[in-house]
Amino acid sequence: MMLSNLLVCDNTGSMLSSKTLHFDLKMKMEQTVVRVTHEVVRGMVGLDATGCGRQFSRAYQIVMTVYNEYKTQLDQLVSMLIVTDLETAVRSFAGVLDKLFFDGQINCGRVATVLAFAGCLTLHCVKEEMISSDDVDQLAEAMGRQLATRFVNSQHSLVGIPLLPVYEHIRLIYD
Repeated sequence: MMLSNLLVCDNTGSMLSSKTLHFDLKMKMEQTVVRVTHEVVRGMVGLDATGCGRQFSRAYQIVMTVYNEYKTQLDQLVSMLIVTDLETAVRSFAGVLDKLFFDGQINCGRVATVLAFAGCLTLHCVKEEMISSDDVDQLAEAMGRQLATRFVNSQHSLVGIPLLPVYEHIRLIYD
């Protein structure tokens, strides 16, 4: 589901007022981004190993393709960050978002890359016992909200075609 294709009608099918519409779109977008982030992160950490009932299975598959292809680079990036607990993980993620979305353009390649990074960062935090598996949901929600904020603030610049190959998105994070 493309985020730009969110419904603009209420459940009765009538158009909403522009003020209500704008608020509802922002809320729906945030909820969707948080749910996708949550599902991807839990899956990557192994808390949803079976994948049964995954609502965003296509998004998860795309992110896993990116993660598997660029695992070494993502792991290197995570190891360069100073992360000691949940709070520093959230701050580090925000810094990466700032670098990745520096130009305000949001596209599929960048979203897949940042979700792969979110899962990689969370996996690192769990493996290094910086957070417990009970904290994964809290971290995923915080990362999803940060990502959603970028979407809402850049809604006018959502594009469907990646501007750069995925590797270039990862390089943007490093620079």
